[in-house]
Amino acid sequence: MQCASCKEPLETTCFYWDKKLYCKYDYEKLFAVKCGGCFEAIAPNEFVMQAQKSVYHLSCFYCCVYE
Repeated sequence: MQCASCKEPLETTCFYWDKKLYCKYDYEKLFAVKCGGCFEAIAPNEFVMQAQKSVYHLSCFYCCVYE
């Protein structure tokens, strides 16, 4: 088996999306929810803060007022 994106062999783990298999790196790059602060992937088991339509790592979220 190989990753549908990078074509590298899937040796230990794989992720499934839309009937295709992906390595962890490509799956996160293509499909993972991204933090609105740092734009890095948010793991499914992480606690997050949601504001309007954005999701943030707890450490990336802060309130500010724009005038």
